[in-house]
Amino acid sequence: MADDWPLVGRVEELALLEQVRRRAHPGSVVVAGVAGIGKSRLVAEASRRAVKVGWQVVHIRASVGMGQVALGPFRAVLRLPAANSESQLMTAVLDALRSLGAAGKLLITVDDGQDLDDTSAALLHQLVASSVAATLMTVRQPASVAPAVTRLWKDGLAERLELFELSRLEVRALLEVALGPNVEDSTSDRLWQTTGGNPLYLREVVHASREHGSLSDITGEWRWRGEWAHSGRLREILADRLGSLAPDELGALEALALAHSLPWNVLADVASAGAIEALERRKLVVVEEAGRRLDVTIAHPLHAEVLASAMPVLQQRSLRRNLADAILRTGARRASDRVRLACWSLDAGLEVDPVSLVAGADAALWQVGRALAEGLEETLLPSPRATEALAHARRNPSVTGDATLAIRLARAAYDAGVGIAAGASLVSALAWTGDLVGAEAVLGQLGQSTTDGDDALRVAMALADVRFWGQQRVEDARAALVEAIASAPKSSDPALLGEMWQKLSGIEVNTGHPAVALEYAETAAIHFGHELARTNAAQPAAASLGFLGRTSEAIEFIDLAMTTAASDSARPMAAAQLLFSRAGALLRAGRLEESRQLAEDCRQAALGIDSLDGAAVFGVVAGEVLLRQGRAPSAALLLRDAVGLLAERDAFGFRPWALSGLAHARAMFGDDAGASRVLAEAEQARTIPRYFDTSLYLARSAVRHLVGDVVGAVSALRDGAVWASTAQMPVDEALLVHARMMIDPAPELSRRLEELAEIADGALVAALAGHATAVASRTPGRVLAAAADFASLSMWWTASEAAAEASLDLDRKHQPRAARAATHQALDWASRCEGVYGPLVRLLSAPALLSKREAEVSRLAVAGYTSKEIAQRMTLSIRTVESHLYRSYTKLGVTDRRGLADALGSRP
Repeated sequence: MADDWPLVGRVEELALLEQVRRRAHPGSVVVAGVAGIGKSRLVAEASRRAVKVGWQVVHIRASVGMGQVALGPFRAVLRLPAANSESQLMTAVLDALRSLGAAGKLLITVDDGQDLDDTSAALLHQLVASSVAATLMTVRQPASVAPAVTRLWKDGLAERLELFELSRLEVRALLEVALGPNVEDSTSDRLWQTTGGNPLYLREVVHASREHGSLSDITGEWRWRGEWAHSGRLREILADRLGSLAPDELGALEALALAHSLPWNVLADVASAGAIEALERRKLVVVEEAGRRLDVTIAHPLHAEVLASAMPVLQQRSLRRNLADAILRTGARRASDRVRLACWSLDAGLEVDPVSLVAGADAALWQVGRALAEGLEETLLPSPRATEALAHARRNPSVTGDATLAIRLARAAYDAGVGIAAGASLVSALAWTGDLVGAEAVLGQLGQSTTDGDDALRVAMALADVRFWGQQRVEDARAALVEAIASAPKSSDPALLGEMWQKLSGIEVNTGHPAVALEYAETAAIHFGHELARTNAAQPAAASLGFLGRTSEAIEFIDLAMTTAASDSARPMAAAQLLFSRAGALLRAGRLEESRQLAEDCRQAALGIDSLDGAAVFGVVAGEVLLRQGRAPSAALLLRDAVGLLAERDAFGFRPWALSGLAHARAMFGDDAGASRVLAEAEQARTIPRYFDTSLYLARSAVRHLVGDVVGAVSALRDGAVWASTAQMPVDEALLVHARMMIDPAPELSRRLEELAEIADGALVAALAGHATAVASRTPGRVLAAAADFASLSMWWTASEAAAEASLDLDRKHQPRAARAATHQALDWASRCEGVYGPLVRLLSAPALLSKREAEVSRLAVAGYTSKEIAQRMTLSIRTVESHLYRSYTKLGVTDRRGLADALGSRP
């Protein structure tokens, strides 16, 4: 990796500098921005271009040390003789510059213009005003500058160009140049989040993380795992950015470095209000409203890490004690406050009551859901505060969930001997991090210490979580819950019984039994004593409604449930889970673009708070939608990213889903070896039936069809349709039946799709059934109308294939004008599939180069007929058949029948 990274993402800014320089009277530009943003790099590139076209360039660099020396920067560069007075020195500088300007136009570049002495600044102003020279100056923000520099743009003598951080896409482009083209999407996004798009910070973090090993090339793809790494060089850069701080200001920043974010009144308890205001003016902290209070957040996560790493252990302990005392005085009402209070108290050696430890452990484990809910508030409940909430979550890792911290707090509570609740919390935290051995050990201890029926219910729920989510032992998990419910005494806590039924509902919906899951969810609501939409059981109920084909009802139910889930601190994951179900319901309703946008919003929000699990989960949903739209390359990128993330930790068992989707995507663009390999991995990863098995059946069929096993492809879809029918999932069954119809259009498939359209609401199944009926009627006009229905749902692949089907049929019926119109429509829709076309579209586009006779001969050859057999069927000589084939090979750029098959989108 080169030391000098390329200039990326500054096209418009560089164009402005070029435009100003090329004016009839060349102008000047002051480039302003924070340290490391790329000001000097931009000016250097502009001056390099100026030299190429004959400009004389003088490079001046100001510094704090030279700030008290009149014309110091000019003396160093122009190497002037000693002068007796400032006026003599000024004359010498002007004479030297005019001499340089006599050989061509003169450009003076100034780095760190905020450090110019007043005399140098006045001289520059004079040079620009008299058109002796043009100037490109960089100014660091926030900083005060000499009045003469300010007057440059205030007097209209110079443009002021504000330079901002690189966007997510620009950071990715820079990484691909620096590291190579294969950079994992989530890695690129995390680096953008961590560095804030600052090119200098990005470069240093990448260098340090490569040396540390947290950023490495894994099987041909750059991935960033674990914490970011920092070097001594980066610490020096950031220390320079922080500048000299007053003791009170440094104390406030150090407190924020440990806490990342604090209520204003808590921070003011350990530092002065004046110090906080000074830090805000310097843009080192951000102050924002958070409900009824003001939160102060350190502006850049790298600043927090560097400051924290420089603090001695005893200083950190003392500061945490002060913070714990300060936050106690505020009441510690919020979940994030409870986490910090428990953690700081333990670190400071203070006594912490076990109940607070348990509350802190649960908040630390699940607060990622709360952060997601706040960040995604605008998705369903538009609010101007939503973006601010997400930004706050990004800057404040203390609210984004920390399983290691949760284990620590739960272990402390459990060791204090407070009973089953603390043990159950510890089991959840251990299972969430994948420590199933540790979870089993605690479960064994809990089973021997239950004293009443409610404790037995708590142990059963913890056991079921480990058995199902950790070990995928479905029957054991189900049995643990059912037996505990059956043996629960009448005096049991109704809320605990409600949680038992809710967990049963979750198991059933996840294993593809939505009707049973919905029944269990309704039972849970009865025990909770609330409307179903306002309980823990809302999420499995919502998912079940979508799977049952009641998509409109599911979406309406989710919108109702979201109104309470988003603000319910007792259910921090509820909002994120409901949004996940909403994306699925929108997909099954045929509202594909809405589903994709929601899933992508959620994915970006998860990346924003460093929740890689959440990013992977929502990435799989977004990839699934892209597959339905026919955008296989984009789907493959998201799904490949999800596969990589889930290989390290797959708490929800979604890796088989991601692998199935990736295999299907690769099959769509003809990568038979890659698709087969990934499909085999998906088959091996799948150990129990799951509601997303439709993806696996579709992938099996696509891969088998690609390698020429048509019988196997049809068999996979037939098996999938039987599974979906048994599971009472009509939308999934319709997708499988329709995919089979595209290969083997039997009449009974059309009838079954019509039946499914009566069961499931939404436009998706209706469009699938309409297409099947049109195909069965052998009416090209109806097929073309069905294609338009698919296009209205953004199902571009299916729409283009249906239109191609109509075109071929019209051609066979000798309606060339209508066939051409259908071909044009098919190719238009296919153009939205990112260069990956279906077999019928390829059949249309390739023969466009061939004559009618060449196309007929080629199709028979691809179908497996010998030249002799083709000659007999078409009443031609063998030599004529070979001539037609030769011309077809030449036109399509292939050399044999296999290449011809690829070009025509078929296999012999």
